[in-house]
Amino acid sequence: MIPIIVLSVLLAAQGAYGASVNFVPIEDVPIRYEFGNTINRNVLDNAFQLVDGASVPIHALTLHQATLDLADQPDGVSQSIAAGQTLGILGELTSPVAGDTCGYSQLVDSYNNYHTTGNRADLNNAIDSYVGSLNRAVDQLVLLRTNPAALRNQAAVVHSCSGGGRSYGHDKVWDLALSNAGSAAHADLINEQQCSSRRLYGAWDRRSNSVAAAAAAAVTSPGHQVVRGALPQIASFLNTAVAGGNTAAAGQALKQALTQSSALVKSKY
Repeated sequence: MIPIIVLSVLLAAQGAYGASVNFVPIEDVPIRYEFGNTINRNVLDNAFQLVDGASVPIHALTLHQATLDLADQPDGVSQSIAAGQTLGILGELTSPVAGDTCGYSQLVDSYNNYHTTGNRADLNNAIDSYVGSLNRAVDQLVLLRTNPAALRNQAAVVHSCSGGGRSYGHDKVWDLALSNAGSAAHADLINEQQCSSRRLYGAWDRRSNSVAAAAAAAVTSPGHQVVRGALPQIASFLNTAVAGGNTAAAGQALKQALTQSSALVKSKY
């Protein structure tokens, strides 16, 4: 009996190695759903695949992996940071030409300054600018799903901020995020993200700089607090975009939720 069993195993192994491999378009890959947290790695990773064919900086991919790990942490801060980073970064990656990052960098610098000067008015203005940047990210994803041809011909977004928002207190804001970490696991992931973000921040290409700014703004306390108040709407919007549903309606609901959440956050500062 032993030789027969061995022969069967060998034949099965030979059949496995000889199996053909079928390549399918990314659109045909089944969506992975995960129940539990409103925000989790599958919700965010499925959405990230919408820009699978885009020119994604390599360090944005390493940052994204740490973002997915944050999404699966049990605390709301980690999940909110992950959701805010994913939404903001997707908005930057869907743009055919990298524009400025004034809204993101303004929040970073205002948050850093708030810790030394206590300037509430400046921080509240920056929160509004941050919500404006997230709203633009929503519009970018809606356009990607409804009219990709128009998105392809889109011009860069330019505002009137120094250096296009590419010079800000990068390391300070990440150090603040580390000091506010509620667990060792959270701190490890923030530290991992900081390393990737620093490379993106110092890169020569503007798209990398844009990704770094979006990621940095999301780790500020007001940044993830605003996002936390809209987590259900973010999950709904991203899932709708992936499924090809009514992204315009889901996007409008998300923007309203972000506005309402930001009003509550500003009242705390």
